[in-house]
Amino acid sequence: MRKSVENPGLLECNIDVNILELCKEAAHWENLGMDLPLHAFQVYMKSKTVFYVYESVLAVVKGYNKILDSLSDEERLLFKPLTAACEKKVQPGITKLTWTSTMSDSYIADCVTQIGELQDFLTTYKNCNVNLVKIMEKICDTPLIEFDIYNIFEINVLRENIRTMEIEAADKILDMYKEIITYLVIVYEGFETYITQMAEHWVKYIRRFDRLLEDALRLAIKATMQNMYKCVHGDGTMAPSPLIKMNLYLSDKTIIFVPTPHEIRDTFNTILEEIVHITSTIPRLYEKFALPSAGLKRFYEAIQIDPDCNKLQSLIDAEIEFNINLVNDHIRMWDPYSHIWKVNKNEFLEQYRKEKHIAADFDALIINYSNLANTVQIQETINQINFITLNSSKLKKSIIAHCLQWQVKLGELLRKITEEDIDNVYYYVEKNSEEAMKMPADLKELATAISTYERLVSDVSRFEKTFPPISDQMITLAKFEVELNSDMVTRHENIPIIWAEYLTVLEEAKKALEMNKDKFKTELLEQAEVFKEAAKEFCEDFYRTAPCSSDISGKDAMSQLKAFRQQLNALRAQEQQIRDGLAVFNLTTPVNLDLQKMEKELEKLEEVWGLVFQWEESWEKYKTQTFWEMETDEMEDNVMFLFRNFNRLSRQLKDKGWEIIDITRVKVDAFRRTLPLIGDLKNPCMRERHWHRIKTLMGVEFDQNSEDFKLELIMRLNFQAYAEDIAEISNAATMELNIENGLKTIREVWKNTTYEMQHHKGEMYRIKNVEDVMQFLEDHQVQLSSMKSTKYVEPFIKEVDYWEKSLGYIAECIEIALQVQRRYLYLESIFSGEDIRKQLPSEVQIFDNLTADWTEITSNMNAGKNAIEACLYKPAPYVFNKLNKMVDNLDGILRALEKYLETKRQLFPRFYFISNDDLLEILGNSKKPQLIQVHLKKLFDNVNKIRIDKNALGLPVAKAMISEDGECIEWRHNLVLDGPAEVWLLGLEHTMRVVLREQMILTRAALRKCRYQREQWINDWPGQLGITCSKIQWTSDCTRTLCRCEIMKEKKPMKKLRKKQNQILSTLQMMSRKEITKILRCKVNALCVIEIHSRDTVDRMYKMGDSAQHHNGGATIIFTGNEKSGSCNRVSLVCDENEPPTDGGERGDCCTPADEWFLRAAPCWALRARRGPIHTAIAN
Repeated sequence: MRKSVENPGLLECNIDVNILELCKEAAHWENLGMDLPLHAFQVYMKSKTVFYVYESVLAVVKGYNKILDSLSDEERLLFKPLTAACEKKVQPGITKLTWTSTMSDSYIADCVTQIGELQDFLTTYKNCNVNLVKIMEKICDTPLIEFDIYNIFEINVLRENIRTMEIEAADKILDMYKEIITYLVIVYEGFETYITQMAEHWVKYIRRFDRLLEDALRLAIKATMQNMYKCVHGDGTMAPSPLIKMNLYLSDKTIIFVPTPHEIRDTFNTILEEIVHITSTIPRLYEKFALPSAGLKRFYEAIQIDPDCNKLQSLIDAEIEFNINLVNDHIRMWDPYSHIWKVNKNEFLEQYRKEKHIAADFDALIINYSNLANTVQIQETINQINFITLNSSKLKKSIIAHCLQWQVKLGELLRKITEEDIDNVYYYVEKNSEEAMKMPADLKELATAISTYERLVSDVSRFEKTFPPISDQMITLAKFEVELNSDMVTRHENIPIIWAEYLTVLEEAKKALEMNKDKFKTELLEQAEVFKEAAKEFCEDFYRTAPCSSDISGKDAMSQLKAFRQQLNALRAQEQQIRDGLAVFNLTTPVNLDLQKMEKELEKLEEVWGLVFQWEESWEKYKTQTFWEMETDEMEDNVMFLFRNFNRLSRQLKDKGWEIIDITRVKVDAFRRTLPLIGDLKNPCMRERHWHRIKTLMGVEFDQNSEDFKLELIMRLNFQAYAEDIAEISNAATMELNIENGLKTIREVWKNTTYEMQHHKGEMYRIKNVEDVMQFLEDHQVQLSSMKSTKYVEPFIKEVDYWEKSLGYIAECIEIALQVQRRYLYLESIFSGEDIRKQLPSEVQIFDNLTADWTEITSNMNAGKNAIEACLYKPAPYVFNKLNKMVDNLDGILRALEKYLETKRQLFPRFYFISNDDLLEILGNSKKPQLIQVHLKKLFDNVNKIRIDKNALGLPVAKAMISEDGECIEWRHNLVLDGPAEVWLLGLEHTMRVVLREQMILTRAALRKCRYQREQWINDWPGQLGITCSKIQWTSDCTRTLCRCEIMKEKKPMKKLRKKQNQILSTLQMMSRKEITKILRCKVNALCVIEIHSRDTVDRMYKMGDSAQHHNGGATIIFTGNEKSGSCNRVSLVCDENEPPTDGGERGDCCTPADEWFLRAAPCWALRARRGPIHTAIAN
């Protein structure tokens, strides 16, 4: 035997087929009696043995191959230990035994037995697998929950059925799970001998069926969920069958339905959870066989997060919500009737009673409730809402019962109202009859009796109108058969009789009132005459004894005036009583003019003596106060109020001759004039030296701090005579105190004011913020200058001079220190680079010395407790002179640095495009090309950055250049970015030009191959080169076409050129309408502008009939290419310059605003073509 070459893994019978044919042929020759050759005869003699061995080997090979053929690749790995045992058994036939060897029958028998046993187990294995798959399919087809579509359930019965079906389904699945375990155990027993060798593949085998079981359970649950969804949603063509019974009830003014929405949701929202719970009792197969889990979740955990099952649960939930909303919508059908049961009957009837509705309103409302009951009765009782059957019978009964209650209560309310109205009529007649017949005992009662009689007479017609509504109410009560007692009916019938009796009583009352009115009228007229005499005597007494002179005190005068006021009020009350009595008889009497005039005089005297009394009380209070306790503001307000009022009264009552006004006004004015003096004396700025000046001025001695120093003493010592001098002394005290306080503030501020310093490095600090210090300096210097300009500075002149000099020195030191810091920090970053330090050694030495000096100054400034100590840690002007010297040295370093940068710019002229700071940053980062990339756009027109990588030596190399819009051009040769920056930047510039020239040649060659369809060409080549090559091609086409036109003496070639130009534009327009990248769109837009300009130029040449020698080039720029050098020239066709300018190989943008460039450049080339010096200058 041998291994098969064509079918790896299989065996072949290793025998030469020709030998078998030879043996068969030899047998035939022998039968014919022919002699066989010797070598053939030797083979023929062993033919029987050969055929026997061949058939035995063939049986072994076929059996072995049959096993392997029936196994898949994965199963071969699983069966490898078993097939290896068979292979080991047949191995001697492959490696040792030959056809000439003696092959024992036992060897063949062992091989056949071994292969037969393996074949039997393989058959068992295959059958088990088939059975396992069938069980899985059976699980898939097992419905966990299934309803009879013709049954309608109460919610509790439905829940119980679901639970029963879930338990039955769990039992079925558990039985099938046990069968699965049984079959897997049978397979395991076949592999048990070799299980350690095939552990990995056995695990895969178990996991495969484990996943199949998971899928089967998932599909079974999914099918169940689909069935549930169909029950609540329908199959898409028909509505779902009725499933749940629901009854509507009216409970506590609310329509409720049973089952409630919560019960329905609770039944269906947990369907998935409950079904999945069935699988929680089923362990995974790998758990049964104690295999590693490999991160697999339990069956219920995996199915619980299945998106399809959760989606179905969501759909069921949504359908339940939809149906509940439909039920709610159906319930809203009863909203028009909701007032029947929602409105509180007692409250409504109470309000209805207050609104005093007529009998017709009651009649309409009772009939309305009867109609509502009929409408409710005809509503549908049974309604089908998808899977819910809605029964409204009990709801309808409740609503109709409410309607009957309304009718009964409305009838009862109308009865009560009618009964009350009848009672009101009887009460009104009885009460008013008694009141009308009551006769008056005095004048007041007479007026009341007359008013009462008039009111009752006016009410007769109004009250009679209430009788018909009562009759209507009685008719309505009879209509609706409301029960009435006999007494109420009788009282209603007697209303006309008692009303006629009431009208007779009113006539009798009128006669009695006429008899009493004449008696009271005579008495009132006599009282009026007596009142006039009494008023006249009172006025004469007032004018004779009223207080008007200054001999009486204010208190006594106020007592007299109060007595007069009381008598006046009593007379006024008596007068009003007489006027009210006469009004009863429609008589009037004029107001007493004597009393009216006297009252005005009394009011004026009360005002005057009120002010006099106020002044006397104030003066008694002020003169006894200690001087320092006086409240001058309150005194001034009070005195000014009195003074203004006395002035007003003096003018108004001048003709009265009341001396008390003028005398009191003089006193108040005198006191008013002394108030400013008191304010000056109470000035808190006054010091002992100021009081000494006042004593010297007046020539008297007094103790201003004693308790005897009062207002009375001040008036006695005649302080008011020196008021002006005292005011000047007080003002001087105020100004001196302001200066003193200002100096105190300056001392306090500079005691705590410091520079905001920040640690820089080592012992060096830097000034972070001096805004507060500078603001204080500016404010305080202005303040000190203001102090020195006044005459009050004399006591403080020395301190003012000290602060003026100190703050001026601090300001100078801060200003020059900031200059030094600014220059130092600028140079510090520059001299940190090794290249600069090597190039400027002497300046480096100076800068190091300056660093030491600056460290000393800043460390001392930081150590100072305040700004003054920071600048005066050594006597002035040490710090100032040292800082001035540092400024001079730093300026010298900056000049040397400028010369150094100029040498770098001469080496690489593009450095003139950038500032000194940028150049220094580039020079300092020569070995860090990535940090220089940000400056490339400033040095080159459109090289935004370069792609940098490392070579084999670890040095940075540039491989490509990238424009601002992201277009990238690869380099054939890498550029090493090592050494000084100006050196490799020169190399970058040279590489840029070389690469662009090389790319120009390739771009031009590619354009020749695609004359019209340029879409791929535009996409493949850089935009700058595409624009240039398209212009070169256009120039060439124009020149060739013009020459042909001149030879052929016609415009046909030019017409073809115009057609070609339109085709190119059409291609570009089609590209611009597509969804293309940003870079490609920039290229297309730029080419569109150029090609439109070119087409317009061709149109003008066609119309004007230009030749190649007379082409008007003022409106376009013509490009020609140099194939040998790879450069391109821009020339005008009318220009015959010997050396046309070139583009220099500068990297440009792919989206240059070409239309603007052409329209500006064309006139310039036209000017150059005229050869005038002014024209050439302008063009350049």
